[in-house]
Amino acid sequence: MVVLICKNTIEGIYSGIYQAYEMKCDPADTRLALEEEYEPELFDECMEAVADPEKAVKVQRTLQREFGRENTRYLSYALVAGAHDRADAVYHTIVVGLKRRLGYHVLEHLADPYVMRVLELKRAVENEFLHLRGFLRFRELESGILYARMQPHHYVLELLMNHFEDRLPGEDFIIYDKGRGILGVHQRDMEIYYVNHIRDQGNGAAHVYSDEELSYSDEELLYSDWFRGFCKSIAIKERKNTDLQRQMLPLRFRADMTEFL
Repeated sequence: MVVLICKNTIEGIYSGIYQAYEMKCDPADTRLALEEEYEPELFDECMEAVADPEKAVKVQRTLQREFGRENTRYLSYALVAGAHDRADAVYHTIVVGLKRRLGYHVLEHLADPYVMRVLELKRAVENEFLHLRGFLRFRELESGILYARMQPHHYVLELLMNHFEDRLPGEDFIIYDKGRGILGVHQRDMEIYYVNHIRDQGNGAAHVYSDEELSYSDEELLYSDWFRGFCKSIAIKERKNTDLQRQMLPLRFRADMTEFL
């Protein structure tokens, strides 16, 4: 089994797919794995897939031409899922789609287990993205920057940054993926960039910033108290339905929502 070890990014995975075709690998004897998540197996022949922006763009253009923009977007959703097999599932879905000339119907080929897996991953990412679009809470820091914290299962930070860039173009804001220690930073009239939210303490140890180090504006603290009071005041004790509440607002999102702090 030939295993192409890819960088854990869409660019890295697309580069790995390009390399698999460039080397004329037999898909039945080839799989893609991510460098941080790969667990070696007996008789695996490992090769590094070097991330190359030009190769990634070529793959994306091919997918858009052969499968259409919507299907390409769905494949990219699957690539940001938190599952370790996402790169391999997308690779083999592309192989099936091109080999059988499925075109825009590639994700309708439900008899193929890889296609089914891609759809499963895509739905999971899409659902979390839709949830966080509504549940993400921005709070104003003393500096005037809007700050939001989340702990998603999937790599949806980039999707959310693009979403809020369209809706808050004139604001400086930060979205923090706490589980992965990554910050998405938006400054007005500038491109979005991403940084690891970790600093070196100088002795070889790393320190992750905590929320206790943040200072919120006086107005933010005041409005947060008012908002929590409002949420409590409109609650009707006799109509409390915790099962329905959990269905509409899963517990895992509440730790980062102002009204539950």
